[in-house]
Amino acid sequence: QIARAFGLRVVGVASQGKKDFVESLGAVHVPSGPGWDERARAAAPDGVDAVYDLVGGEVLTQAAGLLADRTKLITAGAPQQDVEALGGSRVVRARTAAVLDALADLVVRGDLDPHVTRTFPLERAGEALRGVEDGHARGKAVIEVAG
Repeated sequence: QIARAFGLRVVGVASQGKKDFVESLGAVHVPSGPGWDERARAAAPDGVDAVYDLVGGEVLTQAAGLLADRTKLITAGAPQQDVEALGGSRVVRARTAAVLDALADLVVRGDLDPHVTRTFPLERAGEALRGVEDGHARGKAVIEVAG
């Protein structure tokens, strides 16, 4: 959504079951699984300018093959040494007021929907975290703290 807000064309690789979700975010859906990289190449006939990987492993290696400039390979799903060996880097998180303000602005403008799918009271925070850690969440879990 952030890339789309800045006018970029986004290709999202995900299971067929997440096709509608990926498209609702403004991305072109490419089914995951064997041959995904060729399907991504076909979906981006003008080439792939950057890759943001959340999986790592063989998927990261295949994704690197889509890029002419491997410095544009960014991962949150692989160890630093794995992505550096391919010429890329890991995500660098900047949790600053300026970044949070920019994100809030995107939400206010309607360019970013955080997709809150579940809300939990503080006493169920453990349940919320387990749901996020399983890696298959489609949205955000919010933990409510009574004021």
